Amino acid sequence: MLYGENGMKTMDGRVALDVTRLKDLRMRLGLSQEKAAEQCISKGIYVSISSIKRAELGMNVLYRTANNLALFYQIDIKDILIDPQLIEQRHSA
Repeated sequence: MLYGENGMKTMDGRVALDVTRLKDLRMRLGLSQEKAAEQCISKGIYVSISSIKRAELGMNVLYRTANNLALFYQIDIKDILIDPQLIEQRHSA
């Protein structure tokens, strides 16, 4: 079992991300959501435009998607999770 928003256990492994931080990271690169998705794919990091939209709308996304976004922005995943303690909880589950 994995942990989601507010540390609640979820069956699907979805997590909540910091919407403001995500948008800021993308905008600092001067990318639209579509261009960000294209660049992810060109770097071998699979994040669809719909996943970027969901994350930036504040919807929970798969942990894998959150990790891929962190890879793309070259940051630690803890920097975009709403509750970074979820990483420790996830690894100890």
